[in-house]
Amino acid sequence: MAQSSKVILLATVLFGLATLTLFDSGPHSTRVSAQAGPPVLVSQAESTRALALESVTEAREPFQPTAPISFGSDSRTRVMLFAMNLQLGPTEGPGAVTADVEDGAHNIYPLTVEFVGPVPDQPWATSVVVRLNDQLSDNGDVLVRLSYHGLSSNRVRMAIGHVGDGPPDDPGAVPTPGFSSPPPPPGPQATAGNLSPTDVQTVIAQAVSAAAALGHNVTVAVVDREVNVLGVFRMTGGPTTTTIRSIGTAGHGLEGQVVPSELAAISKAGTAALFSTTGNAFSTRTAGFIIQEHFPPGIDFRAGGPLYGV
Repeated sequence: MAQSSKVILLATVLFGLATLTLFDSGPHSTRVSAQAGPPVLVSQAESTRALALESVTEAREPFQPTAPISFGSDSRTRVMLFAMNLQLGPTEGPGAVTADVEDGAHNIYPLTVEFVGPVPDQPWATSVVVRLNDQLSDNGDVLVRLSYHGLSSNRVRMAIGHVGDGPPDDPGAVPTPGFSSPPPPPGPQATAGNLSPTDVQTVIAQAVSAAAALGHNVTVAVVDREVNVLGVFRMTGGPTTTTIRSIGTAGHGLEGQVVPSELAAISKAGTAALFSTTGNAFSTRTAGFIIQEHFPPGIDFRAGGPLYGV
């Protein structure tokens, strides 16, 4: 008779995830990661409506099934949901998570999960981006859920096309708001007070080196968060002036004006500083796009950019 192997199971649970180590009577062991509980979809604080955003524009519900501007491989709307107790294994991709919605007629529509990742500065939260099913149109309220490793989340409510006309909440459904993490301590700011002249020279030298590698003679400007000028350097052979060209009309505003290259460099550096957030800066091209009357610029009968009129 074959001798049965002795198996010992050890489990360590941390933040809702369990690391399981299986030891048998032989010399081998197997380590696997498993979800200790189901994911929890985050809702608004006082209702079971999902905390959800359109993934590109960050607009709130109701979500139109088709985006007016195609930012991806197709024009189908992508929605960002937020979940707790959801962390992918080191070798897993978004395909490890599935999602679906149920409408008021009790039809179930699968959603393609395109992204799963942590939310910056919010260690308790995971963002999940889903693509709306091609069969969804003006369904109204739907109940959405996630599944990971066979464990299904709670279902929260979101609106597609319009608000209302959806199925009732699941029995026992309650709001599942996220935690409010304290903001991280303020980091050092890039100001003249803690950027030494040597630091500024290093930044300029790195920019000049990059420009030289590309074969361009440029003017480099360094500013702090408040756009105080810390340093300006024009490379030998660099143009002394710059003509302002955008999508405006000549004779209106600064369009077509010729300005010293040093002022143009300072302006571009200042734009990046003023539009920066948590260390990430918008380029002047991005900033120029999002403040236009029509977005994308130059195409009539489109809605204004996110910061048009601000």
